[in-house]
Amino acid sequence: MPTKETVANALSQFETIFLGGNYHDENLCTALNIVRNELQEIDKQSNSISSDVKNQLLVVLQSFEINLFRQCLVRIFAEMSSTIVFTFFDTIRFQSMIDLETNPSMSDFYLKISLAWLTNDSTINYLIQQSLPSSNEINIDEQFLNLFCCISARAVFYKTSGSSSLCVSRKMTPTFFESTDGTDRLLRAFITYLNGYFIDDRQHSEGVTLILKWLLNMADIYGYIPYFVKTNYPEAILEWMKKPRDCNDKISLETWFLVINIFYNFARHRIGVKALNKLKALDILKEWKNRYFTELPSTDMMKTFEDTVLAYYLLYVLLLEPKEMKRENISSIENVLDHIIERTVQAFNSSQFNCGLYNVTEYLASLAKLGVNDKFLLYFISKDGILDLFIRKFLEFNHSCTRNDNVESTDLNTLICASLYTMFWSISFQSDYSTKLKENNEFIEFVQKISTNESIDENIVAMKRAAKGILFNLDLIQTDLQPIDDTETDDDHVKAMISYAHKDTKLCQTLVSKLEGRVRGDVWVDFIKLKPPYEDDWEEIACAITQCDVVLMLVTENYCTSKSCRREVIHADKRNKRIIPIYQGKEYQPEDWFEIRVGSATFVRFGDSKSDGKVMETLLNLIHATDKRKRSLNKTTSHETPILTNQQQTIAYIVPNPVLSVSSVLPRTQSISSPMMEDFRPQAMSFEPTSDTTPNQTLPTINRKPIEQWTNAELQNFLQLPPTMLDLSSGQAALTYIRLLTNDDSLIDEYETRMRHRGFSREQFANIITS
Repeated sequence: MPTKETVANALSQFETIFLGGNYHDENLCTALNIVRNELQEIDKQSNSISSDVKNQLLVVLQSFEINLFRQCLVRIFAEMSSTIVFTFFDTIRFQSMIDLETNPSMSDFYLKISLAWLTNDSTINYLIQQSLPSSNEINIDEQFLNLFCCISARAVFYKTSGSSSLCVSRKMTPTFFESTDGTDRLLRAFITYLNGYFIDDRQHSEGVTLILKWLLNMADIYGYIPYFVKTNYPEAILEWMKKPRDCNDKISLETWFLVINIFYNFARHRIGVKALNKLKALDILKEWKNRYFTELPSTDMMKTFEDTVLAYYLLYVLLLEPKEMKRENISSIENVLDHIIERTVQAFNSSQFNCGLYNVTEYLASLAKLGVNDKFLLYFISKDGILDLFIRKFLEFNHSCTRNDNVESTDLNTLICASLYTMFWSISFQSDYSTKLKENNEFIEFVQKISTNESIDENIVAMKRAAKGILFNLDLIQTDLQPIDDTETDDDHVKAMISYAHKDTKLCQTLVSKLEGRVRGDVWVDFIKLKPPYEDDWEEIACAITQCDVVLMLVTENYCTSKSCRREVIHADKRNKRIIPIYQGKEYQPEDWFEIRVGSATFVRFGDSKSDGKVMETLLNLIHATDKRKRSLNKTTSHETPILTNQQQTIAYIVPNPVLSVSSVLPRTQSISSPMMEDFRPQAMSFEPTSDTTPNQTLPTINRKPIEQWTNAELQNFLQLPPTMLDLSSGQAALTYIRLLTNDDSLIDEYETRMRHRGFSREQFANIITS
């Protein structure tokens, strides 16, 4: 049975004798005979020898051949001028470039040769300077380094340019570069070599640029990013960026362009973002920009400058945590959004869906990240033609994702589609745009179809989650429409539900442990009641909200930027649930959308002037206040009709009275005496007919849908009023508007204290709060 050790020992003996110049030593032939016989045995018994054994022997042989070839060249070139050496290596390099361009299929061949050389001990030792050979030998090693970095970087470029999916795929990691002891040593050795330039101020060499290009092309492949995080590249690059430099020692713009793009690639992966944020990368990035981009460059460098700034913007957005995003104002982010939107349009118009170095999915990822903030979202979707472009591309890529004839682009198409679903989930929260989405039948058809897809593919799961969110926001998904029977519920038994962002899981677990055994009833939280992934179980979460007595909301920056959490808030608010916001820290203030929905609720705040123990007592008192409310309601005699607000009504109450009746949507204790309501009746209105408003002399067609589900068009058809007189976005908005006109205390309170001073009319407020 051939062994790796036998072959390795024979080759080592041959190398020692040969390099010693003893070419006539009989042991040379003996060593080679041993190697030949071992290989011949493998050839005879090929079927009985494992691939692992064969690969191990091949590695030993490759290392021997590389070392022998290197030593031979060192001896040959020792007698030649450096000009001849440079010309020799340049000739091989250009020949390889031409071959790769003419025959891209040769990429794998060139990659294999290059990686074998780069991961060899002689190359690693040169990179980390553990061995100190003669000056001529160093020169040869530098030439080999440059040659194989250049060839392999170009080979990776041709592989990725021929397949965009290779760079973006989350499902498949290419195998031509794998995380092994050899590749880990190479990546760490590259850091040592580059530190000599960035940290130790060694003179710039061609090797620095070629290594950076090699790193950039490798890091452009999504599946390889964890390899770079594992070998401490985030830490290394941040050290390069932090070092102060005087005006005579500045790094060139071309070099920073490569560095910042490598850095950006790391932030494309969740593992990379986590590592970078842990190292406070955003602060270092800002300081770096202030040092290097205070002045415009010369005209010939302007293109590189603009491309570097774009890379900075994309990286900056991906590193933004909710806390930092909240501090950003629209004026400071406008330039970022303008750059990204412009490149997004260009990428969509490209046959390869690229603009510059970046794929359209990378631009969409930045827009989706900023889109969780309402002010940023409204800024870019309000630009001329942008929403229409997104809708067109949404329909186009949904068509592509449902076809299987183009396997190569499936990953890319699916990722683009998933990004657009995420974007439209954010857009669907905005009442000004929800009607347009709702009236696009093809759009709704695709959303409904994907919402029932059972695929476990990561992108499809994300699309399904977003689709359900879109349908919910557009009032096209039905949940818990039947009244809940509480007749057998214990009055002293509280049902509390905890709503939180999954990024705050540890915080929620702490809260649950403190509540344990102290709540007289049941505490519902997804990580106890459901199986992971919890965020995909919207129906169960919605049911828990509907059936609970009180919703505890763990409100943080993460909570307010989570679309799933926003959906839970809306669901709880529409069902008129008692809500207790729980804040962390005395400085924290929630986003506007949350205050509009829940601003009048009584909250508790941990980390304020009161001790956590006192705050917990307050929280428990608020939770148990539900007991008293339930007992009070249960005192109603069996023949009395319960007092319901419009938010608590279900289909069972609305269907028997399909035509809008003010009395049916108000608390029974309130009477309609407002003179404004008398003018609200259609028959009392008088206006001149126009081209788009024709008086209807008959009663409008009865709409059998619950009022909460009426669209703007259905509402206008019933009201028979021109939009200039009253323009409510939905049936839900109409119900809210009536509550305002009839002095619903809780709603009037919120309107007067939070919205009126901002110039919002009752009509606008009703549209906003039900969006």
